[in-house]
Amino acid sequence: MAYGSPVSGRRKPLPELTPANAVKFQNEILRAFMSRSPVREVIFMSAAQEVKVIRLHKLESDSKTKAFADIAIGDFIVKGLRVVDGKKGLFLAMPQEKSKDGKYYNTFSAVTEEARQSLAELVLAAYQE
Repeated sequence: MAYGSPVSGRRKPLPELTPANAVKFQNEILRAFMSRSPVREVIFMSAAQEVKVIRLHKLESDSKTKAFADIAIGDFIVKGLRVVDGKKGLFLAMPQEKSKDGKYYNTFSAVTEEARQSLAELVLAAYQE
């Protein structure tokens, strides 16, 4: 049974992702993807990629958005992260794109809460310098 495919009205639950089963789970996803896609090569990034802030543009307006940031993850760049002043203080908002239905959806997100938190700490530290 494939993950997320309906069989008798039930779906196989996604397993807890741990370092021990990450490669097995990644290979299952890759096999399912490859069976439906003309793409025949997929490159997985190592979890130990260096992350750094390459651009931070602070805004001087009264807007809730206080800054825009771009980050580099290894050899890749993610643009459009935002430092936002919310009810509970500053937080990092992920890049978003408006869809045809008028809603905004994240175009980049972290897989784990720990990764999201460490990215937020990195960008907010750069903002406060």
